[in-house]
Amino acid sequence: MKFFICNECDKVINLDTDDIELKCCNKKMEEINLSNEDNHVISLQRLGNFVNIKIDDGKHSMNNVHKIVFIIIETSEGYHKKYLNSEESLCDFILTSNEVLKRIWCYCNLHGLFMMEL
Repeated sequence: MKFFICNECDKVINLDTDDIELKCCNKKMEEINLSNEDNHVISLQRLGNFVNIKIDDGKHSMNNVHKIVFIIIETSEGYHKKYLNSEESLCDFILTSNEVLKRIWCYCNLHGLFMMEL
């Protein structure tokens, strides 16, 4: 999975292909690489098909200056994406019975893209 950002409006998109040049605000979008910082902790709790994801134990800053923008879980069936707009840096997903978790991605507007391999 690849991620791209518009440096004009801060829009972030994700794609499963790299065969396309993306534009936003009439400018080429830049690819986002994984952050090499180790200051965001992704945690996972699963109960059956219910999955709870927390960033920094649900206490990551969530304001206009510093926030987790989205969390993606990648599974054997594709991916699920949730944008966060609350005061908590956590979210819940419900999987089908045959879905297997592969990776968790999160994007912090200050520190970049983080991924946890499962």
